[in-house]
Amino acid sequence: MYKVGLELELKPVSGVSREQILDSIRAKGININYMGYTHEVISGWKAVSDISVTNGFEIVSPPLAGMPRIEREVKLICEAVKGLAKVDSQTGFHLHVDVLNKYWAKRRVNVGTNHGKLKAIDSKPVRLFCAKLLKNYAYFQPVIDAIVAPSRRVLTNNTYNNQIQDEWANITDAQLKMYSEDKSMVSPPRGLGQEQRYNVVNFVSLAKYGTVEFRQFQGTLNATKITNWTKLMERFVARTADRKYNKQDCRSYPISVDGMCDFLGFGASERRVRGWVRDRVARHGFQAIAAASVPQSTFTERERQNMTDEILMACDNYEPLYRRMRNLYGRGQLTPENVQEAARRELVAMDAPEEGPNHLTIFTIPLWESVNWPMIRDCVRQSLNG
Repeated sequence: MYKVGLELELKPVSGVSREQILDSIRAKGININYMGYTHEVISGWKAVSDISVTNGFEIVSPPLAGMPRIEREVKLICEAVKGLAKVDSQTGFHLHVDVLNKYWAKRRVNVGTNHGKLKAIDSKPVRLFCAKLLKNYAYFQPVIDAIVAPSRRVLTNNTYNNQIQDEWANITDAQLKMYSEDKSMVSPPRGLGQEQRYNVVNFVSLAKYGTVEFRQFQGTLNATKITNWTKLMERFVARTADRKYNKQDCRSYPISVDGMCDFLGFGASERRVRGWVRDRVARHGFQAIAAASVPQSTFTERERQNMTDEILMACDNYEPLYRRMRNLYGRGQLTPENVQEAARRELVAMDAPEEGPNHLTIFTIPLWESVNWPMIRDCVRQSLNG
């Protein structure tokens, strides 16, 4: 998966100091220190000042990779601050997803330098990615608005949450191609001025950190909310960027919970992300968006394709699964049966580490077994050969 960074704005409850909160986090085994006002990226968690949060501060993660680590550390943080800190309508949760350090974005460019970042931002792959991400996010904006708190919906004219302009939301494939190739047009969309930070999708952070920042979410100290938002936005980036999805058009999917989750490749289980999204949308009163698709007696080709895409994406981007596939390939044991077993063990461990490798909830078992595993084996072999 893509690396992510989390920013949690919070306020101490009455009678509690910032240092008491940080001591409670340290007691959970997470090293964290207050660093004042700084944007320095470090290898551990930090607490920083935030002038937008009255009498509050911000907890910032290091770059994190792999859902097991993200879920574990987020859970510890949330347990540690329970009863000591609070959130309100002034606080937010911001999520960064690392883009420029992916191979498709940094080809022949040193993105470790400011000049290299700017050069990558103006490259055809990154220009295309930015425009497509705006298109995809804007298309499903009604679903996202139905998930978030009312104060965070784009129609509320939140100063820090400006919506995506119509010209990007309605961009055609021909216009996407033109934008990616026409260097006279500003890149990223809306430019890199500091005033452009305050959008639901912020590209200004590309120049500083190499990340895209998602800013629409209300403040939360709930571990489930944090991890599910992380999964959703990481998928938006992956489905927009990865080449295997370059023919996938968001407009082929309904603007609904199932439409968005199908587009993002989430499994059908209601116990995971899809069920969490549906529950929030229904509780907020958006019944039409929440309504489940009519169940079918057999799996559609789209369902099988979504499953196949998810498995192939994990084989490419989830390091433990990639290593397992590479080892099978090196030993001459890359059979469909071994590929299926390796994927089952690693993907279930990634999605539900506490429940062990025999627990299969991320996918329905019949759909999992209906996938064309010989074809997946061939795709993995071709990728490893490349």
